Amino acid sequence: MKKPLLLVNQHSRKGQNLLSQATVELEALGFELIVESTDHARELPDTIRRYQNRVKLVIIGGGDGTLNSAIEGLIDTKLPLGILPMGTAKDLARTREIPTD
Repeated sequence: MKKPLLLVNQHSRKGQNLLSQATVELEALGFELIVESTDHARELPDTIRRYQNRVKLVIIGGGDGTLNSAIEGLIDTKLPLGILPMGTAKDLARTREIPTD
């Protein structure tokens, strides 16, 4: 069974603190996650490509910068995207009317 890939930039302002909370809540919803983190956001596209045949979607926890860094890997793999708003200002979440909590 393919699982969701959860990517969080743990070096972002809120990433490290919110990763464990997000993991607990997603697993409570029945997701069997593959959790990955990177040292640098520029590594996200390669991480997505590396998991493309093992996952059914990618869940990005972060803000605009994290999502912008991951977009190339998402386009290349054509995997569906889930967004967990963890950015400081939550601009994307507000623009797309995604609940910020």
